[in-house]
Amino acid sequence: MAVVSRPFYGLCAYLMAFYLHPPVRWWGEDLPDWRWSLTAAVITLLSIAIKNKGRFEGFRFVETKVFLVFAIFVWIQLLWALNVKIHLQYAEQVINFLVLIFLIQGSVRDENDLRAFVIIAMIGCSYFGYLGMTRLGGGRLNGIGGPSIESANQMSQHVAAILFAGAYLMLAKHRRFWHYLLLGLLLAVLVKTIVMAGSRGVYVAIGLTGVLMLLFSPKRIRRKLYILAGISIVLASIEFGGALFNRFDTVALDEYGEVVDLSARSRIYIAEAQLIMFKDAFLLGHGHQGTLILSPTYIPEEFLTTITTSEQAGRASHNFVMSLLVDHGLIGAGLYLFIIIRCLMHLPKLIKMDVREDQQTLHLLVIGLCMGLLCLMLAGMTSDHKNAETAIWFFALIPFYMSKLKEKLNVN
Repeated sequence: MAVVSRPFYGLCAYLMAFYLHPPVRWWGEDLPDWRWSLTAAVITLLSIAIKNKGRFEGFRFVETKVFLVFAIFVWIQLLWALNVKIHLQYAEQVINFLVLIFLIQGSVRDENDLRAFVIIAMIGCSYFGYLGMTRLGGGRLNGIGGPSIESANQMSQHVAAILFAGAYLMLAKHRRFWHYLLLGLLLAVLVKTIVMAGSRGVYVAIGLTGVLMLLFSPKRIRRKLYILAGISIVLASIEFGGALFNRFDTVALDEYGEVVDLSARSRIYIAEAQLIMFKDAFLLGHGHQGTLILSPTYIPEEFLTTITTSEQAGRASHNFVMSLLVDHGLIGAGLYLFIIIRCLMHLPKLIKMDVREDQQTLHLLVIGLCMGLLCLMLAGMTSDHKNAETAIWFFALIPFYMSKLKEKLNVN
């Protein structure tokens, strides 16, 4: 009954299923073989349909309409996809993403819901950190996250995006000191989690987004921001210093005795091969996982590290933009990138907004969402996250709350 009267509770259950993901936890072995996220999503959608009398917020926003067009295009690609079975899996996932957008936009209502959403996400990411700190054997955090964030790179991208949303929540005004203390502890655990994941691409993305955060933030928070940035730099240098040093274990000597990074070098070869793949089907694309399927033909054998469906050695994409271009061509990539660009184009408007004191928290939270999406996209330059739910959260939340903010401020 609580979920029916308040759909946001259903969204909270969905977030819990996303972060806890019982099927991969030891305590989930005795639980029923149930699709927990799907169950929570269905109940929430029914609640939204009852509460809103069948109306969904999503079609108000250009971003959602464009994502619908992208989903339709992905299904049409089944006509020429290289591997129909693999592509069908992604086509079904895109429909799930579209439903997720409706679920989020139909569940959240106001600033308090967004604040709760960010805090739940921070707690969920901290749970990953707890699992990483208590696991035996050490190593990177592969297998800690659930679906779409199983690898250490994907999980750390997710945590980094939530880190920036949480940082702006930290910069808002709170009634009690313990609120600041709790948020500070959660942010510290998130940083520790990212360090344990050991993704150099995420380190760089955090650094670049942090610089932009310092340059493009409202004047009223800059004093707090500089203090938070100073503390973060000191703490991060202690944590990141050793982690960065340890991540040089992939270097080797070339034939001239020069040190080379084999991981970075392989990514260059993959990107060059992907450009050729894109040119071969530049308008319509090859279908999902096109890079992996075509890699035995386009990429040198020494860089093939994954087994494809045809039992050949292959190599998956490490750049989400190149994945979009190879898999979906200029049409599909253009649609997806349009959504990202449109979301990020809100940032300049947000920085210039003159908001009232009672709207400052919502204002900062929307900026935090945009910065989180920016960090996620930058991190995707070195590790593909095309099938991750994280971006979908931002695609749903940014236009919804940007419209709420404009309505409250009477801004066109």
